[in-house]
Amino acid sequence: MIATTLTPEIFLQRLPLALCTCDVEGTITQYNQRAVELWGGTPVHGIQRFSGAPRVFDHRGRPLVAAATPVALALKSGAPQCNLELIFERADSTRVSILSNAAPLFDESDRLVGAVDVFQDISDRKRSEEARRTAERVAASLRLGTEVGQEISSSVQNVARFLEALKNDANLSSDAQFYVASAQHELARLTRLSQRFALNPATSTNARPNSPGVDS
Repeated sequence: MIATTLTPEIFLQRLPLALCTCDVEGTITQYNQRAVELWGGTPVHGIQRFSGAPRVFDHRGRPLVAAATPVALALKSGAPQCNLELIFERADSTRVSILSNAAPLFDESDRLVGAVDVFQDISDRKRSEEARRTAERVAASLRLGTEVGQEISSSVQNVARFLEALKNDANLSSDAQFYVASAQHELARLTRLSQRFALNPATSTNARPNSPGVDS
């Protein structure tokens, strides 16, 4: 069996996670191929600082200044910056959700010499979380719609009983009887609508919501 030496460079490239290092000024010094894939390109040697991505956003999609990136914070504070969620925007405008863990690097004299950032793609997880939140919001809306429909149905029934009693009043004028009959006709339409809404609020209208980014 031939022994194979796993050099630091080979180890760096074979890591399943993205990794980059920088000097004390934040200038990127080393990185692996996975980092290049997530950044969407190779950083400019000796110039690009803190991140190789053209643009960085926080987890809510707000632009992140260079001084607020995990690597910059690790260099400034001298403490690890763990489990920070970011969004990288690549040169082609595609975006990827990232989980970053950055930490300062010290030499044997405890002098700060740089930082390391290990990050990974969590886009699939974020999409799953958003789908779950959307499903929960829809379910809550349906429950509320059902409750509202039932309340309306109850109120409509009370009004219907009142109109029926009024219609049977022998002293009611012909004009009043006409208006009562008209009110009963409209109330019947409202009854059908409320019953339909209470049974299935999701189909109470003909409108169908469109998913973001998907053509009708």
